[in-house]
Order: sequence, then structure tokens, then C-alpha cells
Amino acid sequence: MQLTQGRNENKSIAGTPYAMRTRSIRIHGVVTSIGLENFCWDILSRIADQGSLTVNRQLCHLHDDYQCGQSEAANFCSYLRIFCMRYLAGNPLLFQELPPGAKPDAPAIKER
Repeated sequence: MQLTQGRNENKSIAGTPYAMRTRSIRIHGVVTSIGLENFCWDILSRIADQGSLTVNRQLCHLHDDYQCGQSEAANFCSYLRIFCMRYLAGNPLLFQELPPGAKPDAPAIKER
């Protein structure tokens, strides 16, 4: 791989966890695009499967939480990345702190 190539010119990373993928989704009737790394999409899919949700339905719930101001994330994509990291760290409850010694329940997102 040449280091002088622009990131969009390098076709060899397209299938890697680092490659960006944009999805068009509908949140409460509004169509929007979300760009995340493949790795984040895979984590979101795994979490949605655990909660018997589609990824789009899960993203609607997460967007509601984001809009309620539970996060200091700069934007929704940042919020989703943090959500994925918290899940991998064993605490999918986002920005709610657990009492000492408590174990998080997975998945954090359940059908409402």
C-alpha cells in the first residue's frame, strides 16, 4: 500500500473494519445518511440482533436518547461510536454510570 494515496483512492481497504460506509436510514419519517466505519456497523448489527431489533429501529432508539441530551457527543455519529466502544467495554448503558460492582445487562436497547 502506498502511503501517498488518498484514503478514497485506496481500494484495498474497502472491505476492512476501517473503511467508511454510509447508510441511508429513516428516523421518525426523516431520511438521513449516517457514515461509520464497517467495524461500528458490525457492532451495531450484533447489538440489534441481541435485542431482536433491526439496525434501523435500534438507531431510532439511540437517536431519541441522543436528542434527550444524555450525551456530550458533538454529533450523532460520534455518539454511535461511543455507544459501540461502551458495548465492547462491557457497559452498553451509554453515559449512565453503574453502581460499584454492578454488571450491565445486554442488550441496552430493548423494544419500547
